[in-house]
Amino acid sequence: MDTGINPQDLTAYSYNGTNEVFFNGDANSTSDPQGLDAGLYVITKTTVQLVPGSANLDPQDITQLDGKIYFAGTDSVKNGQINEGLFVYDPTNPNAAPSEIVANVEGQPGKTITLNSANYQLDMDSSNIGTQNPQAQIGTDGTLLYFTATHGTTNQGLFAYDPATNTINTHVSGTGNANAFNLAHV
Repeated sequence: MDTGINPQDLTAYSYNGTNEVFFNGDANSTSDPQGLDAGLYVITKTTVQLVPGSANLDPQDITQLDGKIYFAGTDSVKNGQINEGLFVYDPTNPNAAPSEIVANVEGQPGKTITLNSANYQLDMDSSNIGTQNPQAQIGTDGTLLYFTATHGTTNQGLFAYDPATNTINTHVSGTGNANAFNLAHV
């Protein structure tokens, strides 16, 4: 019996005449796809495909900005804790796998940092962010990508990534120790 893929976190994608839907799914699950086997899927017209290299990333909070798909994805498991970094996928290159973002650090020329859980822990699935039912943690204003994460030894805060300059703002001013939830796209 085929149990299906159990899609969650559907995001519509429309760019340069292409219309697709991306979602988190797990063909091995009979209920909730949010697990270590889940991957990023794309629906093009009536075809459903797993995005190459996305199996086991368990994409969460899938967001579109400037023709690219961003999501929190599993990059490690330590002491039973699922750790998540910020990933990007370019649908115009459908054979390329999603990758964690390596960005320049705002105000620090020549310094780059990987937006992985060792540096920016998005922690979408646990109660470490102050709730048993995590809410949306990634949003956009159409120019910048905002996400909540724990950075280094700081408490949860709001961060901004600018894809146009590939720059990360190490903390959005005034959001230190803030548990920002339900970020909305504007």
